[in-house]
Amino acid sequence: MMGFGGIIWLAVIGGGIWIASQITNGQTLKNTSSGSNFIQDTPLDILKKRYAKGEISKKEYQEMQENL
Repeated sequence: MMGFGGIIWLAVIGGGIWIASQITNGQTLKNTSSGSNFIQDTPLDILKKRYAKGEISKKEYQEMQENL
């Protein structure tokens, strides 16, 4: 039975390493209402960020928002 316990611990450690590598690869886990497990910017999110950074004017923002 001692060998079986070692296998369990190796699986737990391996799983932890895998989770850490997924998080550090830019696939940050996020709880969303849509059930998605990973962060993905929608076109509207990108548009909002561009407006917030000052890359586009209010008029451009509104026009693009209507097109989306």
